[in-house]
Amino acid sequence: MSTYNFYYDRNAYTLSFNSMGGSFVLSKTVLYEAPMAQHEPDDPTREHYVFKGWYLDSDYMLPYDFGTATMPGSNVQLYAKWESSQYSAKFYTHEGDGTPVKTQGIAQGEYIKDPGVYIVGQGYEGLGEFLGWYWYLPGTDRLVAYSWETPVSGDVTLYGRWKTDGFSLTYDKGIGFGSVPVDTNSYALGVKAPVKDALLSASGKTFVGWQVDGSGRTYYPGNTIKMNGDTKLVARYVNPSLAVSLVFNANYGSNPATETWTAEKNDYVTLPDSMFDRAGYSFAVWNTKT
Repeated sequence: MSTYNFYYDRNAYTLSFNSMGGSFVLSKTVLYEAPMAQHEPDDPTREHYVFKGWYLDSDYMLPYDFGTATMPGSNVQLYAKWESSQYSAKFYTHEGDGTPVKTQGIAQGEYIKDPGVYIVGQGYEGLGEFLGWYWYLPGTDRLVAYSWETPVSGDVTLYGRWKTDGFSLTYDKGIGFGSVPVDTNSYALGVKAPVKDALLSASGKTFVGWQVDGSGRTYYPGNTIKMNGDTKLVARYVNPSLAVSLVFNANYGSNPATETWTAEKNDYVTLPDSMFDRAGYSFAVWNTKT
């Protein structure tokens, strides 16, 4: 029997750099699957700009990490990202904050981009509902919404604007049938609104509670929800085999009052602070024993 040994040459591919107006960066030849960390070049330079890293695309959506990458079975082209050092745009969550949440460098005539820190119309705990970025019109004391189509001609400071009161809590029956509760109250930021019950049903399923916009934690009737903006609670239903009863007993008197919640089996339930009143006593804690 003969034994044959086969030897292969590992393919090599080109790693090239587009410095996008910066100093020239020499291309490299790299073996297939070789770690790229040892091939990371020195940062290029560009007058009045700061180098912000290498990207796989010229739109700067795909940052390149030399520390974790290996050479693929094809050539690689990288693009330098730059940020101007001529002017700066600073974003503050509130006017008067000492530290910006984001800073951008911009050149004369360029445009500031939405930093993506907050989303307009979305509520944030402790902040409220974000209304947008505002700035003082140059030379005035007028605070107005900033337009991303404004060409830059100097440093710009922007402040987040927030809605902190007048929040509504609404209910949606989702896939079910029946009437949802109506909450006519207007809530301020941080107020805990009571979650209401409803007589709802769905084909082959049991109503157990509510979720904000139909996802996340389940709020059971009798819970409270902290208001950080306009909030919509969507009914949640489960298979009957997963629905269990959670009975609250006032635990005093000859015929103690009770209240029953329908909950999902194995779910974590936030118990109410209290739901019964007893003259001369203050509620202490819930217990599974009498």
